Amino acid sequence: MGFREGRGERAAESQPQVGALGRFALTGRRPPHGEAGERGAQRAEHCRLHQSMSHATRPPGPARPPPRPLAGRRIAVTRAREQAAELVRELEALGAQVVVAPTIRISPLTDLAALRAALTRNPPYDWIVFTSQNAVHVVCDRLPEWQLAPRDVARAAVAAIGPATAEALVRRGVVPDLVPDRFVAEAVVTALAAQGDVRGKTVLLPRARGARDALPDGLRALGARVDVIPVYETIQATGDASGLAAEILAGAIDAITFTSSSTVRGFVESVGRPVAASGRFAAAVIGPVTAGTARELGIAVAVEAAEYTVAGLVEALVRYFGR
Repeated sequence: MGFREGRGERAAESQPQVGALGRFALTGRRPPHGEAGERGAQRAEHCRLHQSMSHATRPPGPARPPPRPLAGRRIAVTRAREQAAELVRELEALGAQVVVAPTIRISPLTDLAALRAALTRNPPYDWIVFTSQNAVHVVCDRLPEWQLAPRDVARAAVAAIGPATAEALVRRGVVPDLVPDRFVAEAVVTALAAQGDVRGKTVLLPRARGARDALPDGLRALGARVDVIPVYETIQATGDASGLAAEILAGAIDAITFTSSSTVRGFVESVGRPVAASGRFAAAVIGPVTAGTARELGIAVAVEAAEYTVAGLVEALVRYFGR
């Protein structure tokens, strides 16, 4: 269940061909014969050419440049450097000048013996829940080392917290069985419960060390047996955001994006709480959990994505600056 299989491509349909008689072959009329027929054909051809020339498409003018609603805006991206490319690309495409200032980095844990045992247990777990792309990468990167394959992950039903995590799984050869409508831990609990009674079901949760417990606690409250295995940790990035504080105080940053609670905490540690809470920039967050962390640390949230994705965050920024 969940293992991706290839599918054949559908053959293109053939298009009808026009025969040597051109329009006559399509209408069923016979071409006229003799001199009168030739003159009539010439007049018809002259008329056709005149109409074609009068309706000819004029050469296109210069292509209109795409709209750049973020032109002139300097926007900082605090996401881990290895994950920042998509957000940077989308912001730059809309005209923003992007300041890449990662406040965290992702560090896989060295001892993953518990993960290996979990992936090879018999019977397999009923569910494996991935709550981040990072967890997908750490788990799948270890599979070859342990002589395992994506199908070993897919022995269980697989849930992904959102489309980015689902896409990361698909790229690794695992098609998720469940992606909730809202991309937060509480929505995963609701979505799993909607699949049927979860009492007694076994759930594996490979995730970040120190992540919040809303998901395992919610599933356990419904009677599921949940094994939480930390597979990576987020640590403060040193040096990457060192110049950001000065730019904020100089009024040179219009907005700062936060895609997780850890990016918020790393930002505060990097620039200091007085600068973080200065209100000299628009804080743009990817969703309510990140927004809550920002507010707890004294940061006023100006922009919150309605859809908890990179695209949703960019859309929210465009709306904010377009007011």
